[in-house]
Amino acid sequence: MAERIALDTRYWNSPEQGIENTASFMVEQKDGALEDRINYTELFLDDENDLFHPVFGKLKNTLEIKSATDELEAKAIDKLNDWAKTNDEGHAIWISPPYPDQKESRFIVYDMQRNEGRKKISLHAVCGNQNLSDCLTIAEQISAFSCQTDLNISGEANLRETPITFSPEPYFPSWIDLLQNLIEPPQIWEKIRQGVHIEEKNKLIELAAKELAQLFSELQSAESDRLHVVLGAKLEQRFINQGFKILHKGPCGISNVLALASFETEGGSINSPFNLIYNVLPALDKSFPCPSCEKPIPSGKGITKCPHCGITKEQVGSNCD
Repeated sequence: MAERIALDTRYWNSPEQGIENTASFMVEQKDGALEDRINYTELFLDDENDLFHPVFGKLKNTLEIKSATDELEAKAIDKLNDWAKTNDEGHAIWISPPYPDQKESRFIVYDMQRNEGRKKISLHAVCGNQNLSDCLTIAEQISAFSCQTDLNISGEANLRETPITFSPEPYFPSWIDLLQNLIEPPQIWEKIRQGVHIEEKNKLIELAAKELAQLFSELQSAESDRLHVVLGAKLEQRFINQGFKILHKGPCGISNVLALASFETEGGSINSPFNLIYNVLPALDKSFPCPSCEKPIPSGKGITKCPHCGITKEQVGSNCD
């Protein structure tokens, strides 16, 4: 499979990991305004003074190194670790320009404070429409509020491996005010100021726990990548049927529903996306996205022509030859 699956169920070692991943997917891959796609989580320091997530463990172990870009981002995590070890509080931001096959930028803000005798890092991940040039300009502007003496953010590679620590005082009353002044749209920062994104994430965690209560046992017994994709599509479709809108191709990768349309088995590729979707999804839920326009087509109705764009099962199959 050529593209990364955003909600990859193969790596879930516990129900809690599945719940957190699903809730994060539903936030970041939501088909909606940028201010409605703010993902919140919390990090702490473990006994070895490494950043860790209560569900996934050490932050540096959550990144799978598969490319030069991954290596740069791993360096950024190491630098964040060093910052968290040597400071009791503060703010840092990691800026990711759009990847080659994506249009969206990403900004992850780390707000570190002492909470009940331990360091807590509140992480706010937001998406943006800034290009590389915009991201470099924003990084340069934020660096004016940094005390880092070895800061090098010239060029994409340096930017991607370098979190920027900063302090808004005395020029801005808070880090939110500073970033709202530099990173559009301002609605993102208003929502963070109000804490609405935290409430929304918690509600999604509750919903994900409910949906995974029975499905997780099936995922544990899945013996092939294909079955994991099928079950992932089933999970996504449950949210879609409740009125949630997701991006089938977004900043985190492609959805399982869309992955079914291009899945390759060990014995060779399945020629027609329609064939696989027709054979699998009708037994799972109520609709599936058209491989061409991605609009929903009712499942189990024997439909071989998209009612929205008019593409037929045969036409899609011929495009895969």
